[in-house]
Amino acid sequence: LTLTRAVWGYALGVTGRLDEARAVCQRLKATSARYLSPEHVGIVYLGMGEMDRVLDWMERAIDARSQVVALLEIDPILDPLRGHPKFMNMLQGIRERRST
Repeated sequence: LTLTRAVWGYALGVTGRLDEARAVCQRLKATSARYLSPEHVGIVYLGMGEMDRVLDWMERAIDARSQVVALLEIDPILDPLRGHPKFMNMLQGIRERRST
């Protein structure tokens, strides 16, 4: 259910319906922590173009050992983050953890 909401919020954001996307984001954040995957909130922020917030939520996902970690390098939805220094540092940190 939260993934469906996240994708809906993303779609609202990329189509310029920012107020509605923000409302979806708020509903996601109000979800019980045990059911909330941080990357879902990040996806909504991605749709709204709020890259710093996306990165903050992706860091939370990494800290929570979410499945998104396996997709960070390949998921095309994250392409807008590829040149961002913070994103590149995240990927480097993941690679370093894998090699140890």
